[in-house]
Amino acid sequence: MPLGDEGVSLFQGVTAISVLVILEIVISFLDMKFSFIMKISHGKPTVIIYENKIIEKALRKSRLTIKELNEELRLKNTNISDVYIAIIETNGQISIIQKDSSANKKNTGKSEKR
Repeated sequence: MPLGDEGVSLFQGVTAISVLVILEIVISFLDMKFSFIMKISHGKPTVIIYENKIIEKALRKSRLTIKELNEELRLKNTNISDVYIAIIETNGQISIIQKDSSANKKNTGKSEKR
C-alpha cells in the first residue's frame, strides 16, 4: 500500500486527522473536569514489587516481563533484594523506594530532607 493512495481524497485525510485532534481535545478537557474520566483514560499506578517480592499478577496486568523489570532495575542501579516497593506509574515509568530509605522514614518518623 503506497503512502500516497490515490483512492483517498485530501478531504478524507484532513477529516480523519481533524476528528482525531478534536477527540484528543475533548478527552483532555473531560479529564480536567471529571476525575473518574481521568481514572479511565490514564489508569492508576500499580505496585509490582512489595518488600522485595515480585507481584507476578501485577506484572502480567501491566504486560511487563521479569526480564524487562530486571533491566529497569539495572538502569536504576539497584536489584530486587534492595527494593522495598516498586510502582509502575501511569506514564509507564517505574518508581522505586529502596529498603534503606523506607527504613529511615519508619525509624525517624520523618522523611529525608534534601
